Amino acid sequence: SNWRMTYDKTGSYAHGVAQGGDVFRAYTPTFVWMDECEFMEKGHQSFVAALPFCEKKAQLVLSSTSNGPHGVLAGLAREAGFERFA
Repeated sequence: SNWRMTYDKTGSYAHGVAQGGDVFRAYTPTFVWMDECEFMEKGHQSFVAALPFCEKKAQLVLSSTSNGPHGVLAGLAREAGFERFA
């Protein structure tokens, strides 16, 4: 499901979209926040879909509580050399 919240003072808005690799096609975000990304079924696909926007100067923030050695953040941590997930 999608939602949109507009801030009247500035005219800026937040637009929430469902997870998955094809959800961004209709949007051109300048900021993407993936909250609790470790628990998203389609977290990796969503992350990969957001990367082209980052190449065009969009900001990408991934946040989550730990899900051990699983999920998007854990995969990125492994690639950076982390070996333990406590």
